[in-house]
Amino acid sequence: MDAAVERITRAISGNEHMVIFGDYDVDGTDSTAMLWRFLKDIEHTLIILFPIGLKMVMVFLLQASTIYATWVQLFLIAVDCGITAVQQVEYARSQGIDTVICDHHEPGSEIPNASAVLDTLKPSCLYPFKFLCGCGVAFKLIQALTLSDPIRSQLGEDAPKRLLDYLQYVTLATTADIVPLVNENRIMVKLGLELINSIPVPGIRALIETSGLSSSKISSGQIVFVLAPRINAVGRIGDANRAVEMLASNSFDRAVQIAKVMEDENFQRRKIDEETFIQAQEIVERSLNINNDSAIVLHQETWHPGVIGIVASRLVERTIVPRS
Repeated sequence: MDAAVERITRAISGNEHMVIFGDYDVDGTDSTAMLWRFLKDIEHTLIILFPIGLKMVMVFLLQASTIYATWVQLFLIAVDCGITAVQQVEYARSQGIDTVICDHHEPGSEIPNASAVLDTLKPSCLYPFKFLCGCGVAFKLIQALTLSDPIRSQLGEDAPKRLLDYLQYVTLATTADIVPLVNENRIMVKLGLELINSIPVPGIRALIETSGLSSSKISSGQIVFVLAPRINAVGRIGDANRAVEMLASNSFDRAVQIAKVMEDENFQRRKIDEETFIQAQEIVERSLNINNDSAIVLHQETWHPGVIGIVASRLVERTIVPRS
């Protein structure tokens, strides 16, 4: 954490261009939006967002772009991803690009050679609570940054309120990512739900209203079954940048515009999901013997890759296959 804070505060003071890489699910988009909003709050505006994960091709395109040649320095922050991106981080380093990783997934046999790696599941990590989501790890980074002298002096007395705002993103991500709601997670979600139900940030308020929940008290169940699918849908079949922009927006009107687009995309996602599930179920009933087969493997070139995981889960529930 000390290394991460030192490198990021140096990037901020040097006006380095920061690129935030996040996964395109709720955890990744919330993490990206939260960090973007934090950097805007401290008036560091040189930010590009790619909520698609830390992929080698994106690092290469960034390094090779004509815009890059005009920048003084480039700096990467990976959230909810990056713990297995050994080659990507090494390539970025060879190009003079530093990386800080905030992840919560299991590491591989080798840890990326980044400027700092924050992951409670890293073997050398002594942090006592191991079940933070990616956004939870990123929140811990923001907490540490607000304690550093240059950022603390910039935020002043506003720092505690800002941290509470960020906690709302952690609540969405923690609940949607189905990490254990115990210990720190339980505390953060409890506090975050109180804030979401009283003074939600513009993006979350817009998501609640367009989802038809404005008259309801938001619970963890409503996040999982109503709010989270709308964020996931835009990442699966649309552009996850929209979800990031909505969540990080300081303008309620702009956030509502984006939320309405996401509502339409969620409707389309459910339609595609249902059509694909029906087709998959017909293949199972026609071609397989679920009483004898220990696994089901299906494929159609026309199936949308964004719903395949959902359809597979529904088939497992319906057929109880695979079975031990």
